[in-house]
Amino acid sequence: MILELTGVARLRAGRDRVEVEAVSLGEALRRLARDCPGVVPDVVEPAGRLARHFIASRNGGPFSRDAALPLAPDDRVVIVGAQAGG
Repeated sequence: MILELTGVARLRAGRDRVEVEAVSLGEALRRLARDCPGVVPDVVEPAGRLARHFIASRNGGPFSRDAALPLAPDDRVVIVGAQAGG
Protein backbone atom coordinates (compact mmCIF):
# COMPACT_ATOMS: atom_id res chain seq x y z
CA MET A 1 0.00 0.00 0.00
CA ILE A 2 1.06 3.60 -0.49
CA LEU A 3 1.43 6.22 2.22
CA GLU A 4 1.23 9.71 0.71
CA LEU A 5 2.84 12.39 2.85
CA THR A 6 2.04 16.09 2.80
CA GLY A 7 3.43 19.20 4.48
CA VAL A 8 5.49 18.55 7.61
CA ALA A 9 5.17 14.77 7.21
CA ARG A 10 6.78 15.05 3.75
CA LEU A 11 9.54 17.28 5.07
CA ARG A 12 10.35 14.96 7.98
CA ALA A 13 10.32 11.85 5.76
CA GLY A 14 12.33 13.45 2.98
CA ARG A 15 9.92 12.13 0.36
CA ASP A 16 6.30 12.43 -0.66
CA ARG A 17 5.32 8.75 -0.62
CA VAL A 18 6.38 5.47 0.90
CA GLU A 19 5.28 1.99 -0.14
CA VAL A 20 4.82 -0.45 2.75
CA GLU A 21 3.17 -3.79 3.44
CA ALA A 22 0.67 -3.43 6.28
CA VAL A 23 -2.75 -4.71 7.33
CA SER A 24 -3.57 -1.78 9.62
CA LEU A 25 -2.83 1.91 9.92
CA GLY A 26 -0.74 1.27 13.04
CA GLU A 27 1.42 -1.28 11.25
CA ALA A 28 1.85 1.10 8.29
CA LEU A 29 2.92 3.88 10.66
CA ARG A 30 5.47 1.63 12.39
CA ARG A 31 6.93 0.74 8.99
CA LEU A 32 6.97 4.40 8.00
CA ALA A 33 8.88 5.19 11.19
CA ARG A 34 11.33 2.38 10.45
CA ASP A 35 11.91 3.49 6.83
CA CYS A 36 11.88 7.25 7.52
CA PRO A 37 13.10 7.81 11.10
CA GLY A 38 12.82 11.58 10.67
CA VAL A 39 9.03 11.31 11.14
CA VAL A 40 9.46 10.25 14.80
CA PRO A 41 8.17 11.80 17.09
CA ASP A 42 6.66 14.80 15.27
CA VAL A 43 4.47 12.81 12.84
CA VAL A 44 4.51 9.26 14.23
CA GLU A 45 4.76 8.65 17.97
CA PRO A 46 7.24 5.99 19.12
CA ALA A 47 4.31 3.65 19.89
CA GLY A 48 3.30 3.69 16.19
CA ARG A 49 0.37 6.09 16.37
CA LEU A 50 -0.12 9.37 14.56
CA ALA A 51 1.05 12.35 16.56
CA ARG A 52 -1.85 14.47 17.75
CA HIS A 53 -1.52 17.08 14.99
CA PHE A 54 -1.84 14.55 12.15
CA ILE A 55 -4.67 12.57 10.62
CA ALA A 56 -5.01 10.02 7.83
CA SER A 57 -7.48 9.34 5.02
CA ARG A 58 -7.74 5.92 3.36
CA ASN A 59 -8.68 6.06 -0.34
CA GLY A 60 -10.17 9.54 0.03
CA GLY A 61 -12.58 8.42 2.75
CA PRO A 62 -13.23 9.85 6.20
CA PHE A 63 -10.25 11.00 8.26
CA SER A 64 -9.08 8.72 11.04
CA ARG A 65 -6.38 8.32 13.67
CA ASP A 66 -7.42 4.75 14.52
CA ALA A 67 -4.35 2.48 14.52
CA ALA A 68 -6.67 -0.52 14.01
CA LEU A 69 -8.02 0.88 10.72
CA PRO A 70 -7.72 -2.07 8.30
CA LEU A 71 -5.71 -1.66 5.12
CA ALA A 72 -5.54 -3.63 1.89
CA PRO A 73 -2.53 -3.95 -0.45
CA ASP A 74 -4.02 -1.55 -3.03
CA ASP A 75 -5.00 1.18 -0.53
CA ARG A 76 -3.63 4.73 -0.59
CA VAL A 77 -3.41 6.52 2.73
CA VAL A 78 -2.79 10.28 2.81
CA ILE A 79 -1.26 11.71 6.00
CA VAL A 80 -1.98 15.39 6.55
CA GLY A 81 -1.64 17.91 9.34
CA ALA A 82 -4.90 18.28 11.27
CA GLN A 83 -5.42 22.03 11.42
CA ALA A 84 -8.35 23.94 12.82
CA GLY A 85 -9.77 27.03 11.24
CA GLY A 86 -10.65 27.90 7.70
